[in-house]
Amino acid sequence: MFHLRSSRKNQCHVADLSAGVESYLAWRKTNWNDQVRKNERRKRQGERQWGPMRIETACPRTSDHFHTLMTWKQAKYIETNRHNVLGVPWINAFLRHLYQSSDPDFSGQITTLFFGEHLAALEFGLRAGDAMHSWFPAFDRNYAQVSPGILL
Repeated sequence: MFHLRSSRKNQCHVADLSAGVESYLAWRKTNWNDQVRKNERRKRQGERQWGPMRIETACPRTSDHFHTLMTWKQAKYIETNRHNVLGVPWINAFLRHLYQSSDPDFSGQITTLFFGEHLAALEFGLRAGDAMHSWFPAFDRNYAQVSPGILL
């Protein structure tokens, strides 16, 4: 189930998929139906325009996805006049190292969202065993009308 873990210092949302994805999605539909319907509408719109939506997890580490993600995310930081943390050489190198690692206990992972053959969104996350923590989502502005980062 989806729940909020909290302590005095912080809170985090957790999607517990231990009962399976279908069970989680059914729970989401029961408890967040407006958001689910909005996302289903976005998905249908994207599929009508560009082709079937698909999500790929644990993309091959030899892909260009890391470079694309960093390019899109850095452009967004610059556009919004925020500190481009990904432009700091040691941070970029550290994230690349995490992404290239194949350690099952701790590594970086990129997940992608496509419409047809068109890459619309990516996100870099940290994987520790069976837990995944999203860090940096980014999307192609050409798909902004369907909110591909949210769909991902």
